[in-house]
Amino acid sequence: MCGIFGYINWNPKEKIEEEKLISAANLLFHRGPDGGAYYSEPPVFLAHRRLSIIDIQGGEQPMFSHNGRYGIVFNGEIYNYIELREELQKLGHIFYSKSDTEVILNGYAQWGAEVCKKLIGMFSFALYDNQKRTLFLARDRLGEKPLFYFFKNKIVSFASEIKALSYIAPFALEIDSCSLTQYLCLNYVPGTSTLIKDIYKVNPGNWMLISETGIKKEQYWSSTSHNEIPTSFNDSIDRLEILLDQSVKIGCRSDVPITLALSGGIDSSLVGYYAASQGSLTEAYCVDFQEKGFSEYPQAKIVADKLGLKLNSVPFSSDSMEEFLKIVYYADDPLADSSSLAVWALSKAVSQKYKVMLGGDGGDEIFGGYLTYKATLMYQNLFKYLPTSFRLMIKSFSHLIPNSDGKVSFGYKLMRFLRAFDLSVEDAHFTWNGTWHPEDVKKILAYSANDFSIFKSLEGATFKENDMLRKLQMMDLENYLPSDILTKVDRITMAYGLESRAPLLHPNLVEFGLALPKSYKISQNGQLKFILRKLAEKKFGKSISQAKKQGFSIPVNQWLRKEAKDLLLDCLSPQSLSSITFLNKEFIERAIKDHLDGKKQLGFELWGLMVLVSWYQQKIEKPYYPTRQIKLNRVNPISKDRCING
Repeated sequence: MCGIFGYINWNPKEKIEEEKLISAANLLFHRGPDGGAYYSEPPVFLAHRRLSIIDIQGGEQPMFSHNGRYGIVFNGEIYNYIELREELQKLGHIFYSKSDTEVILNGYAQWGAEVCKKLIGMFSFALYDNQKRTLFLARDRLGEKPLFYFFKNKIVSFASEIKALSYIAPFALEIDSCSLTQYLCLNYVPGTSTLIKDIYKVNPGNWMLISETGIKKEQYWSSTSHNEIPTSFNDSIDRLEILLDQSVKIGCRSDVPITLALSGGIDSSLVGYYAASQGSLTEAYCVDFQEKGFSEYPQAKIVADKLGLKLNSVPFSSDSMEEFLKIVYYADDPLADSSSLAVWALSKAVSQKYKVMLGGDGGDEIFGGYLTYKATLMYQNLFKYLPTSFRLMIKSFSHLIPNSDGKVSFGYKLMRFLRAFDLSVEDAHFTWNGTWHPEDVKKILAYSANDFSIFKSLEGATFKENDMLRKLQMMDLENYLPSDILTKVDRITMAYGLESRAPLLHPNLVEFGLALPKSYKISQNGQLKFILRKLAEKKFGKSISQAKKQGFSIPVNQWLRKEAKDLLLDCLSPQSLSSITFLNKEFIERAIKDHLDGKKQLGFELWGLMVLVSWYQQKIEKPYYPTRQIKLNRVNPISKDRCING
């Protein structure tokens, strides 16, 4: 796991100092504290910050082919690099390291862009062709590893995080209005856009070839890819066992020890089961909330004891709110998922001893585990039969439903369900996990916003599945998972130089899960993730398989009324908002008062605004770039001790 950065200037009128490019690369120091190097030969600058996981002594980057034609910087892990190396050796390629980076380099020389289809893992990489003067960018299938870029005035730059691009951007930093409305509704910016105009994401499962004259894009993988599945439920469980065992085994390849983030839920418990049975684990970590009803430790302890693992408790309380501004900084493009705070505490503890941590991310999207799926399927049926006028009337009563500060109480869920009754089925689905209702977003903005649909504004939102559950899964796999869940895990863990792996996101397992019939994912009595529960029952018994889904959330409503009230009032004070012209200060002031008075539960909504305002102050208003006087080694691509035969 690393940080990558590059800058290519085909515009002779534009100049930038090499020292500034080095400083931009060092803004990614946290992603790769074990070392760094760069290559600079106009018009190309490539830089790399390294976290050593595989081939610790070798594998330094930027890495070059034998004749210097190809140069690569790579972030991530290629789990099947051993098998690919053997395949390439049979084709005549010679290897001078044991790194997975060299596999990509030789693979591109052999197969070109088709190499992406052969890579199993989490990755983003940039490969420059000195002969054709082109830049090849690629990102893994599900978007586990980030890759941002801008291309303007014949200048292209890419990086693992936006902060490096905004530091050297040859244009003014401005807010993208469409992305802003999406952020306020969803808590994240979906699709290929970011909140900064002209800075974009490479889409998961896509590659791009950039030349002086333009960009060519291609999607090499899609969530619509489905494998054939066994004909019976029992055969499907057997197949699931094989795929899980294989996914965890290949996902545990590492030259350093590995640990596990264990919540006691089905997903992380099954990952832990296979990793422990393969001898890859000795201990695990769990966030231990101070507030009653939020802690996952008791359930995780049951699993850890069954697996013979030492379980480390990570104490977590409102004291963590002191880290709020740091989290905003490292989250990069604003991300208002409040559970980032808990991931921060977990990462801080784990990184004291480990560089690699396994997790259970992806299980809900792949096997139908979200409560939002049941809500949307129910709403779809109601949508067909309830006239618009009746749905609007129901929505008007949603704010009268009482709810508590507890962990996503029934009243809170019911309120959010009913308040979306004026929306399309697809938009309603996105709002279940979102924050502000689209109508409220129009009131938050200080300018007139046209009617907008969250769903229609998503790039590539062309889900045509007849099976609504599978359509919802695909929507989440292409938006919520990469733009919220995986972004949160990547940015927060990498703030501590910790690599997080998600074995459940192996493409074979993803395609298998999506292809399963609806009845295998949601049982007749409404049990979610049914097939995974049956496998968990086989491994752990009903105490784990039948446990109620908790969700990984923190007591935001309570904290913003009590322990973090001062932070709320400071972040959203009239003084803080005075220079932010695009927000309606009166609406925000009323929302704060309603929440503090207990009239409404707006903790998650206000958290999103706190993140937005703090992010704007750090990244746009007075950009904060910590100075690191760290020397990067300069790389000569034709130096024999650095060359790779291509």
